Amino acid sequence: MIGSKLKDLMKVNNIKNLAELEKQLFECDIPISTVNLNKIYNNISINKTFLENTIKLMMFFECNLEDIFMYES
Repeated sequence: MIGSKLKDLMKVNNIKNLAELEKQLFECDIPISTVNLNKIYNNISINKTFLENTIKLMMFFECNLEDIFMYES
């Protein structure tokens, strides 16, 4: 199972909620809607849009995929 660690990244970076994250992403010219951030945050709907937005989050947080998601078998 793949699980999101976006909540942990937000906590480490003192980002209180998804709206604040969306605003900071937009200011860095990395637009991701709150709807799509919510899907990542809550492990909903893995698809092309999801992957594109995950890459944007990796750019914003300057991190790797394993920093955003965890895998448990």
